[in-house]
Amino acid sequence: MSRSSWYPALLTGCLLAAAGCAWLDPAEIAAESDEHRLEATFKESAQALPGTWKLRLLGDRSSAREPELAKLTLHFAGDQVNGTAGINRFFGAYRLSGDTIKLGPLGMTMMAGPEEAMQLEREFTTALNTADRWKIEAGKLFLFQGERQLAVFDRAQ
Repeated sequence: MSRSSWYPALLTGCLLAAAGCAWLDPAEIAAESDEHRLEATFKESAQALPGTWKLRLLGDRSSAREPELAKLTLHFAGDQVNGTAGINRFFGAYRLSGDTIKLGPLGMTMMAGPEEAMQLEREFTTALNTADRWKIEAGKLFLFQGERQLAVFDRAQ
């Protein structure tokens, strides 16, 4: 085959391919790329979630000022969550979808304790029951209700 018979067809094909590339919307490409990055980040975080987490912050309360907060834990395994709420232990299921989380319904043992410890337990379980968003960042687990941060946990050693 001589150059004169295939060269115009090749040139036409290249021009059509280049013109097709010009129809791609850069914003669309960036949005798809961001979506894939977010999906990969959530998959990576979901893989980092299993294990035990110790409470660091509950609302504006800190384990640095209140050491009893560090005794409250979350443990994720499979699709189950359990932990200590102070006086009682809790257990139940959890579901993740992207950055959304649903803990519960949670069951709990029914032991009584000092009123202050029972109040902390109620605050903690309320935070768990109302959390609807999560993230792991810098080795910490954050739980949110909408934009409001409910709790922060450190990975247990």
